[in-house]
Amino acid sequence: MTSKPPMMSRSTGETLRRPGSSGSGQDVRWPNGQVTRRPGSESETRRLTSWTLPAESRYRGWRLGVKRSIDIVLAGIALIVLVPVLLVLALGVKASSPGPLLFSQSRVGKGGRLFPMYKFRSMFPDAEARLIADPELFERYVANNYKLPESEDPRVTPLGRFLRKSSLDELPQFWSVLRGHMSLVGPRPVVPHELESERRNDGYVYARPGITGSWQVEARSDVGYPERCEFDNEYLESWSLWRDFSLLVRTVPAVLAGRGAH
Repeated sequence: MTSKPPMMSRSTGETLRRPGSSGSGQDVRWPNGQVTRRPGSESETRRLTSWTLPAESRYRGWRLGVKRSIDIVLAGIALIVLVPVLLVLALGVKASSPGPLLFSQSRVGKGGRLFPMYKFRSMFPDAEARLIADPELFERYVANNYKLPESEDPRVTPLGRFLRKSSLDELPQFWSVLRGHMSLVGPRPVVPHELESERRNDGYVYARPGITGSWQVEARSDVGYPERCEFDNEYLESWSLWRDFSLLVRTVPAVLAGRGAH
């Protein structure tokens, strides 16, 4: 698997080392001048300051305690009920291609702390090699904001296409909810390099990311990055327990329709 080149921060021009690249950690200089170094720990904090939670937002205080209690109860029930499904999917992933059962990637959680987010593996172990083996396809991949239609992506296994389309690859995230890294409903989980810019993306450090949320239900992968930030910031600005319930209910038809799934 080929290594990716260093990233350049759009806001500062400072070189950022990608997770998994050479070096003992990852240095990030944020727009406010703070430098964060992640030497492999999942508890480093990243702080942004250009967006703050509005004073009128209900996303604070005792209501968050109720939200967390609901997360624990519903995620626990889901894991128990879904045990047969999880076992079948696990066997299918292992039988469909060699490689690990789960895919893990660092995402930004509440307070800017990084946590490992898990999904059922949907790609071949040599995914990047398969992609760069076709220069024309790789060029289309780069030009299309590092995305390819599932039907054209040689990295995705046949079972992986089904898992992604149905969102079943995300079922292991219920475990992340129990551990306190995620919530059932919240902003989408973002990777660290998505917070390099000075766009209104600071809301991601205010809340636990969600398995589902406003962006997942109303747009999913059909909109670009700036619009995704607006969806998630608006969720925090107008949050209520009733809205969480509404988004959970609306997730079911959105997933069944496969709208904008990736």
